[in-house]
Amino acid sequence: MTFTKIRSKHGRKILHQGRFNSAKECLEDACALGINMDGADLSYTDLHIANLDGLRMKGANLKNCNLLGANLSEADLADTDFTNATLHGACLAYSNLKDCHFKGALFGGTHIQGVCLDQAIFSTLSACQIDFQSAKSFANCTFIQETTQQEIPFSLQPIHFPTTALKMIFFDQHLMIGNTIDTYQNWLNNSRKPLKNNNKTKKNYSENALDFFGNNKDFIMLLLTQSHGIRQSEVAI
Repeated sequence: MTFTKIRSKHGRKILHQGRFNSAKECLEDACALGINMDGADLSYTDLHIANLDGLRMKGANLKNCNLLGANLSEADLADTDFTNATLHGACLAYSNLKDCHFKGALFGGTHIQGVCLDQAIFSTLSACQIDFQSAKSFANCTFIQETTQQEIPFSLQPIHFPTTALKMIFFDQHLMIGNTIDTYQNWLNNSRKPLKNNNKTKKNYSENALDFFGNNKDFIMLLLTQSHGIRQSEVAI
């Protein structure tokens, strides 16, 4: 065992300390004792299969953390930075994750039943495969396209539809094909214009993405109707 300290990200205040085998054990001890760990800096920490049920740790730094299989249920982690964290198999059930940042975070089999995800930020394809409908709420969330940094608001379950050609994700009012994102109406409008003769369209769209939309327009509109209940009469075809 070594003497281990967990400090705050601002001011480097010691939040918890003692003799432990790892920072994970130190944090588990703080959780078991009910210690408030708000603002803790645990970036790059290995927290896989950590038992942190009920942890109070708002505004923490969990960048690049390994949270594989971790139990973070009923925790208060509002405004925490999960950038590039690994969350495969993690249990976040009934936790407060409002205003959390998940840019670059990897999900898979991640449990979010009863979670508050309002105003959370995501950027990865795996995030679009989360079962948002099992969450308590996920109002005013944002998806950031990592290549262009374009921000897409959403409050409905994103629908990822795998294709053999290009990834396709349906958001509330936007469609992403490959790395190209625009509103449904703009996809329809621009699919009617010859790409080679339209410099503005060429700047905003990849030729492959626009061709894919044009060739599959009827099928895409059918998926849109079924996934988000948007009637074709609401989009001028």
